[in-house]
Amino acid sequence: MRIDHFVLTVYNMEETLQFYKRVVGAELVDYEAWKSGKAPYPSMLLTMQKIILHSPSTKTAITASNPKPGSADFCFHWEGNIAAAIEHLSGHGVTIELGPVETVGTHGKGKSVYFRDPEGNLLEFISYLP
Repeated sequence: MRIDHFVLTVYNMEETLQFYKRVVGAELVDYEAWKSGKAPYPSMLLTMQKIILHSPSTKTAITASNPKPGSADFCFHWEGNIAAAIEHLSGHGVTIELGPVETVGTHGKGKSVYFRDPEGNLLEFISYLP
C-alpha cells in the first residue's frame, strides 16, 4: 500500500501552489480550471502522489475533523545528497529551521533538513546518500 493523495488546508492557494511548484517540483493539475472557477480546488502531482489544496471554507462531502492551515508535517525523499538539498532551498530563499541532522526514514538512516511552506506546514527533505 502507498499514499495516493493527501489534502492540505491553506489560506493562500496561489502562494502555496507556486511554492510547491518551485521548491518541491510539483506539477500543477487542473490549475486553469480552478482559476476559471470550473474546478472547486487545485491540486498538484509529485510522481505518483497527489496533493490537493482546500481552503478553510472548501465544501466537500467529508473532511478531516479539524482542518487547519499550517498543521501538517511531512517528508519528501530527496534524490541527491543533503548538501544539494540545502543548496536548492537556499537558491529559492527558503530558511532551514533544522539540519542537516541524522534521521531515520522509510529506507533507514538518512540526513534531513527541515523547513516550512508559506502556510507554516513543517516539511522535511531526507537524503539516504552518504
